Amino acid sequence: MPVVDLIARVKSSAKNRTSSERRSLLISAHILDEKTGSYDARFFSKSTVESSVSKSPRKTSKIAS
Repeated sequence: MPVVDLIARVKSSAKNRTSSERRSLLISAHILDEKTGSYDARFFSKSTVESSVSKSPRKTSKIAS
């Protein structure tokens, strides 16, 4: 399958995803941390993770536990 067709399939499927499906994909790709909802500290810099924690819908009190 040509790359152009793959890109078109990915774009069309992205439009149909719900927020929870999108979040699940980001967690499985190690972009987001499941517990904190911020960027995964294993793969992103400390400053990036800290700034995403403050913007995350899940509050930082869950990080300490």
